[in-house]
Amino acid sequence: MIIKSIRLENIRSYVDEEIKFPEGKVLLSGDIGSGKSSILLAMEFALFGLAKGSSNGSGLLRNGVDKGSVELNFEIDGRNVMIKRGLKRASGILQDYGSLIIDGKEIQLTVLELRQKVLDMLSYPRELLTKSKSLIYRYTVYTPQEEMKAILQEGNDLRLDTLRKVFGIDKYKRIRDNAKIFVDEMKARKREMSSEILDLDAKRIEKNEINERLTSTRENASKIGRELENVNAEIMYKKEWMNKLESEVKRYNEIMSMMAVNDARSKAARDRLEEASREGIEIQTEIHSIMDDFGNFDFDNSRKILQERSSEIEVISKRINEIYGKIGEARLIASNASSNKSRMIQIDECPYCRQNVSHEHKAKIIGEEDKRILDANRMEAAYKNEKDALDKKYNEIKDDVNMLNGKINSYLLAVNRLDDRKKSIQKNNEIIKNAERELAGLNVEKSMHKDSLASFKESEHSYQKEKAVMDILLESQKKLVARQASINADAKMIEEIIGRIMEEIKRKEEISSRIESMDMIRGWIEQDFFNLIESMERSVMLRIYGEFDSIFRKWVEMLVNDGNLRIRLDEEFSPKIEQNGHDIEYEYLSGGEKTAVALAYRLALNQVINSIISQVKTKEIIILDEPTDGF
Repeated sequence: MIIKSIRLENIRSYVDEEIKFPEGKVLLSGDIGSGKSSILLAMEFALFGLAKGSSNGSGLLRNGVDKGSVELNFEIDGRNVMIKRGLKRASGILQDYGSLIIDGKEIQLTVLELRQKVLDMLSYPRELLTKSKSLIYRYTVYTPQEEMKAILQEGNDLRLDTLRKVFGIDKYKRIRDNAKIFVDEMKARKREMSSEILDLDAKRIEKNEINERLTSTRENASKIGRELENVNAEIMYKKEWMNKLESEVKRYNEIMSMMAVNDARSKAARDRLEEASREGIEIQTEIHSIMDDFGNFDFDNSRKILQERSSEIEVISKRINEIYGKIGEARLIASNASSNKSRMIQIDECPYCRQNVSHEHKAKIIGEEDKRILDANRMEAAYKNEKDALDKKYNEIKDDVNMLNGKINSYLLAVNRLDDRKKSIQKNNEIIKNAERELAGLNVEKSMHKDSLASFKESEHSYQKEKAVMDILLESQKKLVARQASINADAKMIEEIIGRIMEEIKRKEEISSRIESMDMIRGWIEQDFFNLIESMERSVMLRIYGEFDSIFRKWVEMLVNDGNLRIRLDEEFSPKIEQNGHDIEYEYLSGGEKTAVALAYRLALNQVINSIISQVKTKEIIILDEPTDGF
């Protein structure tokens, strides 16, 4: 890496300045406050950005301005690189932007991306990406002002921890710490898991007890099964025997049904016979009654008289209708005359000739109309008298006609009824004969059924006895099936319980096995792994120590021209100083000696780190911001 130039805008005392660097060794010389340290701090900011404990925004941005920037130009691996970073004033001093230009091609990057890109170009370890400081850069390249002696003035533990980080061997400590955390976690997990298997033995005992219960339940199920098999076998035997009896019982029931039908038919036949006999007597009685009522009736003469009387009624009816017409005519004449009279009484002037009508003329006309009314009333009265006489005669003849019609109709009905009843006598006699024949046949059939019934009655009795036994067997079978189902359900439930317990035992045994494995792993970590890591770390530290101490002594011999001082490093990388055979502390050295020892420490550290981390691209650079007075 070759730094070529840097441009500062509003950075500390610089408003807008570009500094170009020649190749080789460079000395920045100037009065106090002339801006030497500003250039070096700006370089660090351009490479790594703001970081706690190193480049601080408030120490970089010029007072009174809101924005500033740094552009650093350098060459690395044959490529020309330009890094640009900006600062802005907001609630504090923040990084504003960042970009990277490689061989003229610009890339806009976030703060973290730009830092990563720079670390990659410098071949610095990636773990430095999130560090608060760029340790390798501060310990191998850049020593800020007043920090030359800082590393020697720190406590031994702090310095050793810092060197571990710089040398990259702090990973061994992290491994030990992480392994201890892992072991502690395993112990906590073991305690937690151990609490889960406290009842493992109790669960095994419980499983054995429930297994015994399951065995007993299965034995009961087997016993019930055998009883059920016996009952089933007996039921099958009974069914076979009852099937044989059933056909005979069926025939018995059929005969019983036929006998019931025979009894019903016999009763119906008897009922028909009795009904027919009773009806025959009633018919004979009715025939005698008809003969008594109409035996002497002269039907032809009665019909002749009826015709004559009917003719008289027609003549009278015709005359009555004529009289109704005459009475109507008389009433019409009287009505018209009355109307004319009323008009004449009220009229004073003739409606046609418009002449006055005289009283005499009106009286004459009224007299004529009165006469017409009187004549019409007399005629109506005469006709009414004639009509009343004809109505009386009509009613008398009508009564005779109705009486004759009644006798003739009754006679005709009686004749028809007599014919019907004679036919009924013949039909009734036939019914009686059929009923008597059917009764005779049914009695024969009933006798045959009784003979057949005697042979099947014993089978029906045997069937009923077997059926009673079968009912008992079926009830016993039902109870045994219910008990078997209950026992099987208990067995299934117990099997499920055993299954759950076995799963739990298996899980607890797996936990126990994991605990044993964890104990083996923990024992290996505590007994072997820790020792191995310590040995590896001690081996690396011894190699570093040997190289570091050798280079440090050479630099001390070159920088400190005092034969009475013997300076070396102890195993904690702290300077051990002897003067005239006595150990003395670093603080008791003179100012120049302190600076010389610190510089020797820095130069030795630079060489060792560059030797160990061989891939870094900043081996050829060292930047010291330190006064040289008394050096």
